[in-house]
Amino acid sequence: MTLKLTKKAIKSSKKTAEISSKPVLSTSQFMENVTKLKNHFNEIEIFREKILLEAKEKTEQFNQLTKKLGEIKIMNNKTQEEFILELNK
Repeated sequence: MTLKLTKKAIKSSKKTAEISSKPVLSTSQFMENVTKLKNHFNEIEIFREKILLEAKEKTEQFNQLTKKLGEIKIMNNKTQEEFILELNK
């Protein structure tokens, strides 16, 4: 029985050593994964820049429209009467 257990332990130890000595990924596979990640991060950065540019444009539009709205005069009863009088001249 002891001999059997010893053989199993030796076999298991050899198998463990064999597995641990092999790389999990080949170098080419690792480089391919790194390249994919780099490309993915580049796409994210380009997307962020695009969103930032669009947000800046929208902010400028909003500011221009806010300014135009501020220039619009609202007529109350007094200004309406003045306007009518001016039109009738």
